Amino acid sequence: MLSHSLFRPARLAVIAGVSVAVAAGAGVTPVFAASRARSAAGYAAPSTSAPRVALAKGTGKGGHQTPSPSPGVVPVGGGGGCGSTLTANEELISGAELCSPDGSYTLDMQTDGNLVEYNASGQALWATDTSGHSGADLVMQTDGNLVVYSSSGQAVWASGTYGIGGGTTYLSIQNDSNVVLYDSSGAVWAVRDFSPQTYAQEIMFHFGWSQAQWTYLDELWQRESGWQWNVCNGGGTYPTCDYTGVAYGIPQANPGSKMGSVWPDWPTDPFTQITWGEQYIAGTYGNPENAWNHEVNYGWYAVTASARS
Repeated sequence: MLSHSLFRPARLAVIAGVSVAVAAGAGVTPVFAASRARSAAGYAAPSTSAPRVALAKGTGKGGHQTPSPSPGVVPVGGGGGCGSTLTANEELISGAELCSPDGSYTLDMQTDGNLVEYNASGQALWATDTSGHSGADLVMQTDGNLVVYSSSGQAVWASGTYGIGGGTTYLSIQNDSNVVLYDSSGAVWAVRDFSPQTYAQEIMFHFGWSQAQWTYLDELWQRESGWQWNVCNGGGTYPTCDYTGVAYGIPQANPGSKMGSVWPDWPTDPFTQITWGEQYIAGTYGNPENAWNHEVNYGWYAVTASARS
């Protein structure tokens, strides 16, 4: 157990994909890529070689399942053809954009393959860093995952929200500049100000856990790490501690390197760590309550007591 101050998340750095088994009948191809939400400085400017077009759905780019049952391209949204939301089975095609309701911000699916948010002055605020995939489009899948596909059907970026929302998940670009995924329970992913605790609480429903389980999960990781992503058991922080060989991170995976099964950025990404931690709890204890009871009774919950200090 570690006693450190609470992790205070800054602007969202990255959100890891949820690496879970594919549910039968999901409808569209689930993808477990990770987003790379970082400063947009230096990203390519929006392409002006082709006119922007309205939000459309059902284009069915080659190589992945058509995200709409309709084979045709159906423009949606009014006011000049620029809507503010992307709902399940809808696709933002190459060259299209979403606009905040007041027109202050746009989310452009550029023809170079980069998905970029701009303010009214044309300044890039956020991007997926996927340029070089000309003709890519953005799909709001019915499984809750938001995915950028290349023209050949390769997933090059995803929000990692597979299994959340049950078909109710939608993307919204807001007047406050935030780009947010919502489901019927609230926000599940965002470009800005999305804390690890919020992420952990949202994805736990994928494992069939009720809201009542949140108290146990919160207590467990508060006691283990103080919700800090960079702490090693026994003392020290990344990168100077033995984070690959001892219990490490928010869930205190023992050893930390086990979290690499989710995504290679596990040493520095709290969202990857949380994904691994919830998968581990589900597979080992069934739910956070059982994991918490083991923690209380034995002083640890991850792997073996012999490796804990």
